[in-house]
Amino acid sequence: EWRTVSVDDGVERLERRFWLQAPAAGDAPSPLLLSFHGQVGSGEEYRYHHDFARFGRSAGLAVAYPQGMDDGPSGTGWNVGTAGDLSTCSQANVESGCYASCCRRQTCGRCNWSTCHDDRALVRAVLSNLFDELCIDTSRVYLQGESNGGMLVHYLAQELPEMFAAVVPFYGLPLIGHAVVPMSQVLQTPATARQTAMLQLGGRGDVVIPISGGLSSQGFYYEPRVGIQRLWASIHECRAASAPVEVRWQGGATNVTC
Repeated sequence: EWRTVSVDDGVERLERRFWLQAPAAGDAPSPLLLSFHGQVGSGEEYRYHHDFARFGRSAGLAVAYPQGMDDGPSGTGWNVGTAGDLSTCSQANVESGCYASCCRRQTCGRCNWSTCHDDRALVRAVLSNLFDELCIDTSRVYLQGESNGGMLVHYLAQELPEMFAAVVPFYGLPLIGHAVVPMSQVLQTPATARQTAMLQLGGRGDVVIPISGGLSSQGFYYEPRVGIQRLWASIHECRAASAPVEVRWQGGATNVTC
């Protein structure tokens, strides 16, 4: 079912939507997954193409699919805190455009490509709504997103580190200089971030958001995946060196390795 929450994002109050797959009634509090679609996508379409709802029914998991904003030339998307930063793109081949919400905030620039509505406020509002109306285990709230939604997952892990047990970005990385911004909560209160685990998944042949970082095929500069992993290892006070892990899909026709 679609649900609506009222969100004050600093410039205006908006009615924002999310699709909810509620857990079956039970005695124990339910874990919660927030799952974010990619650029130009929708929460409704995204839920059709992922198995989270089916998994949720068998595991007592509540799943919410928030809807991104479409107030500019590049379609629906998420605010990941990079509007107005001219260092995140190349002048040569980038396609960009300023969204109405960025104009109102005076944060337009040639590297703008998505909305400036406050999606941190949206997440807080969604969580408040679900905590009030469902029996949710607040210590087991998880994030997943892909592409621009994966970028939002990185951003939310920085900005709201105390809220999530684990985050899983699919082929999404921060733009250059935004792995951790100086005033983010993850730097202000690093101890709170140690409760949050991270699993990153990316395509080795991805040229839109390359896992090695650097310039993408669309003209944007990204942080490298390995750098993000080392950053989170340091936050967790773990060894930064990577180690191979055997998975049940190892090798085979898809040549999967971890």
